[in-house]
Amino acid sequence: MVLTGPNRVALACGVMLAATAQSPALAVNVATEPLFTGSAGAKPNLMFILDDSYSMSWEWMPEASVIFGHRRYGRRASQCNGVAYNPTIKYVQPYNADGTQAPAASTSVFVPNPLTQTTTPRAINPVGAIPTSSPGPGPGTMVVTVPGAPGAMGSVGWYTTGTRVTVYQTGDSSRFIAGDVQSWDAGTGKLTMNLTEATIVGTGSLNPAVVALGEPAYDTYNVYTATPGSSNYFDPLSFIYDAWGNPQYGDWPNSFTYQCSAYLGTEPGKSVFTTVQVKPGDTQAQNYANWYQYYRNRMSMMKSALSQAFVSMNDSYRVGYSTISSDRAVEGKNFVDIRDFDVAQKKKFFNAFNGAVPMGDTPLRGALSKAGQYYANKAYGQTSDPVQYSCQRNYTILSTDGYWTYGGENQRGTPKYGPYGLDGKNVGDVDGSDPVMFPRPMTDASKSADTLADIAGYYYKTDLRDSSWNNCTGAIAGVDVCKNNVPPEKVPTDPKKWGGAYGDTIVTQHMTTFTLGLGVNGRLKYNRAYETSTTGDFADILSGKASWPAITSDNRPEQVDDLWHTAINGRGKYFSAGDPAALVTSLRTALDTVKAVTTGAGASAATSSLQPVVGNNDIFVGQFTSGTWTGDVLSYKIDPVTGEIDAAPTWSAQAQLEAKAPSSRNIYFASPKSKALKPFQRGQLNSDGLLDKFSDFCAGGDKKAASGAPSPEQCLGMSASDQTLANDPANLIAYLRGDQTKPYYRSRKKILGDIVDASPLFIGQPPFKYPDASYKKFAAAARTAVVLAAANDGMLHAFDRGNGSELWAFIPTEVLGKLYMLADNGYSSNHKYFVDGSPAMGDIYASGGAKPGWKTIVVGGLNAGGRSYYALDVTDPENPQLLWEFTNPNLGLSFGNPIITKQADGRWVVAFSSGYNNVSPGDGNGHLFIVDANDGTLLQDIQTYTATGVGAGNPTTPSGLARLSAWVDTEYDNHALRFYGGDLNGNVWRFDTDGLVEPKKAALRMAVLTSPGGAPQPVTTKPVLAEVRSAGALYPVAYFGTGQYLGVDDLSTTAVQSLYAIRDPLADLPHGEVRKNSRFVEQVLTDGIDPASKVAVKLVTNKPVDWTKADGWRIDFITPGERVFTNPIILLNSIYVATNIPSKDACVAGGSSFLYTFDIATGSSSGPAGISNGNYMLMGIAALQLQSPGDGKPGRRIILGTRSDSTFMEQPASPGKAPGGLKRDSWRQIIK
Repeated sequence: MVLTGPNRVALACGVMLAATAQSPALAVNVATEPLFTGSAGAKPNLMFILDDSYSMSWEWMPEASVIFGHRRYGRRASQCNGVAYNPTIKYVQPYNADGTQAPAASTSVFVPNPLTQTTTPRAINPVGAIPTSSPGPGPGTMVVTVPGAPGAMGSVGWYTTGTRVTVYQTGDSSRFIAGDVQSWDAGTGKLTMNLTEATIVGTGSLNPAVVALGEPAYDTYNVYTATPGSSNYFDPLSFIYDAWGNPQYGDWPNSFTYQCSAYLGTEPGKSVFTTVQVKPGDTQAQNYANWYQYYRNRMSMMKSALSQAFVSMNDSYRVGYSTISSDRAVEGKNFVDIRDFDVAQKKKFFNAFNGAVPMGDTPLRGALSKAGQYYANKAYGQTSDPVQYSCQRNYTILSTDGYWTYGGENQRGTPKYGPYGLDGKNVGDVDGSDPVMFPRPMTDASKSADTLADIAGYYYKTDLRDSSWNNCTGAIAGVDVCKNNVPPEKVPTDPKKWGGAYGDTIVTQHMTTFTLGLGVNGRLKYNRAYETSTTGDFADILSGKASWPAITSDNRPEQVDDLWHTAINGRGKYFSAGDPAALVTSLRTALDTVKAVTTGAGASAATSSLQPVVGNNDIFVGQFTSGTWTGDVLSYKIDPVTGEIDAAPTWSAQAQLEAKAPSSRNIYFASPKSKALKPFQRGQLNSDGLLDKFSDFCAGGDKKAASGAPSPEQCLGMSASDQTLANDPANLIAYLRGDQTKPYYRSRKKILGDIVDASPLFIGQPPFKYPDASYKKFAAAARTAVVLAAANDGMLHAFDRGNGSELWAFIPTEVLGKLYMLADNGYSSNHKYFVDGSPAMGDIYASGGAKPGWKTIVVGGLNAGGRSYYALDVTDPENPQLLWEFTNPNLGLSFGNPIITKQADGRWVVAFSSGYNNVSPGDGNGHLFIVDANDGTLLQDIQTYTATGVGAGNPTTPSGLARLSAWVDTEYDNHALRFYGGDLNGNVWRFDTDGLVEPKKAALRMAVLTSPGGAPQPVTTKPVLAEVRSAGALYPVAYFGTGQYLGVDDLSTTAVQSLYAIRDPLADLPHGEVRKNSRFVEQVLTDGIDPASKVAVKLVTNKPVDWTKADGWRIDFITPGERVFTNPIILLNSIYVATNIPSKDACVAGGSSFLYTFDIATGSSSGPAGISNGNYMLMGIAALQLQSPGDGKPGRRIILGTRSDSTFMEQPASPGKAPGGLKRDSWRQIIK
């Protein structure tokens, strides 16, 4: 790399200080998602409300208990009953809070045994014969007498009407009668059993006999056998309801309700149902046993589903719990305060919902009002405030299996528990009185007041944190929670479409409400895709053709529609789940939506030219959106004269890719057999023995969930048929190609994956100045200009420079086996990196092989995505060719920047470092790898040593050598004389590869960088290189910024970081610990304010640096937490350095930054050295030469910065004379 400065100063060799040993850093805990998204700051609050009403104990869904009598087909048929056993569903054991699963149920659990499965047996008289079971209604009643004094019976409640009891013979488990209590006379001990819905097993007399509470297990279920398309076939759960919510029977016999309600052995059920008995040794016995133990009634099904939905959640959420029966915010078995969902809180949450007992009514209005009051710190009995920050999002998920009722409200007199606002008054008709806040589809034309939807609307509309409520201090002392800065989650677009219109947009503190109906049905027909559907009841309400049904009383089907309306008013989403699989899916979808979303850029933009002119003035920036983990590459135009950047992009790669048929995409992988690129298709992968990487998605084994769970999230409870489809490698491959018609895989908003740390790379006409005649001919050949972008969908994408259409994509071998995680429903909360390293481009000459001559090649690493590099021949940018892939045991996460250059013998090579965490099987030491650029053959492996035989790192404490720079004397030759780099332990290295300087073909630890307290200062950026002239002598100088921004632990560090200018003695003469070396001049920063702009600035001292006596200079950055983790650049006689300060304010995503300008010779500045960039982080900077405005004045030079929100900043460059035009950084025309 050529980076030459105009000021050149001399210095005599001085005495070197001895190197000081430093404690090495431990392995880096690299974050799995961008640190500046704010996910570690203002975590979303979530209150989950569990319906613990009595109906949650029922073994059927939906309502209509008359259909689900014990002797009717519908009771044990999943066709009719959403709780019944469904052999196509895999019933997964619930999870514990620690991620372990409950044990598989014993296959004897469902074998009927009245001796062990009932309680409180009492002798009865008379003893008689078991009634004969016959088709149709049961054989009337059975009357027995329970001898003994009535007082010995205990509570009369033992035998209350409707209680299930069983009569059986003592010691005999094979024969019994289970029926409902019809009447009980406590005085005489006379017990009458109604046998209409009795379960009768066996024949003969019972002697001696007992009556016991409860009933035995059952081992049968009913399978629907009607043929689709026939007159007697109906879809599952396809009841039709009347105005009162009762199933309509219709015409006999071809009626779904008649089929389900038919008594065993009678028509029309007999013709469409087959009864199956399960025995302990059967294939499905384990699945049936799991269902029987963990899913047999509504509450157990809900508990199992909750465990599956919440087990993968971590402390990036804050979660609390409440039951609807709990009218106060007092922590206990029915209420858990919101806290970080860490290990302790997760355990408390799991214990609470697992301990829930169905009881009482359904006071949903009071429960939802209490949640809103809780977020305002106004709930009755509340002692813990859940709101920590003003920008915090507050969510509630309200689950229920029935209509809301007035029963259970105001149950104790205090507190008021019902449809009340923060002022204690009824909320009234919220959605019918404010057409601006509640237009269609929110508005309530019926003017019904105090509905559940009104409550959701009230707590969405009302500013829950305002000085008028006297609640501006939240959970953290000194933090004002009344600032109105809640980030909107959805931006209104087309008001005719609900899928994004009128979304969660207000910035005041509010509650967003999700609702979940468990097997309940209203007058409106639910459509899972209601948000985007243009037909159906919701679409009619949206368009004005229909309105929400009026609420006239409680316990009516309109209350179910009100549950849907509640989610609409609360700007959440409504889910209706009729079976366990739908329940788990609904819960997970809601939780995924709660995850905070940030759109930003994690790397620098790229330009088509460093000296833009009309027709060649493009800027390309990569983007990501957290939560959905989608990405984009946007192309903008920059005015070649003014430097102004267009507000609207010229094209979006994401939009272009969405319009492309997945099957037509050119996606390639590296064939391990042919060593060539092959289409990413099932047949090609199979022929190369790679199909197993995409098979058995739900089979467990090596395909762990992104969260680390045994299998991808949606596999828990997925139907057997869907599991078969999910396990088919052809389907997963199609999904990864962009096919979004696979509902058993994660739903993606867009196909293009997130682009975080990888800068786009523009490849046009060859930009180099090699004098070879053959090269000039090569460079003049026409070629398609492309933009390459590495994305975390596992691909390096090539986009047409003109319109952004994808030309091809390449999947590196190392990530093939991990791509299945992209289809995991839990991925949104468990993001992974795949292809995250910035690619580098260069032209090389290959003298051997089948095609000798000049080539344009691209080399890239994976950053946190893996431990390898890849190289492609892109001479024809539309038809890439595989050159090589490189792995090595001592290569860690490939965070290094590949440098394409030439050795002294003329051989073209690629140089890169060992990266981060090169632990087992690696040695942890720092390595410089030199490989043949054409075939990837390892030519040199130079290690870093702090003393003879003592590596700079080891497997326990790896060195972390990553970014490098090469010293190239002339850009006409590109011969790298030496390489420079720094590691995480504060060591600065110079590498000789051609035997030109001592130590020859080895690494020299030139210096050690430490903080004022002596701690190592990590180096994570490339050094920049220049020559300083003094008294006619030239001195090579390497400039290093320090600071680390790799893992969550880095967010809170406030250690002092610095900038160093270090002279290379071109000998085996290390400088030692720079801070203790008096030959380095210290310049000092101070804070200031620019009087004109009132912007914060940094001022720097102007101490002279006499290079005849000094070895360099250094500067400490003075703002706590300030650091350098983006590459500095040199322009003219100045070095430009972007520093970033991670925010301590959880409401500021990322942090703030300064852009510094220092003289390369002294570290001083002619004006303010640093200028604040506000509450944005700078992810990269570059210098651009603009064109003359035509008035005789030269064009300006500017510094262009890419901000963390993917916008740009510009700053005029310092004036000065340059020895030539702008130089290319590492021989790449990109902003980095």
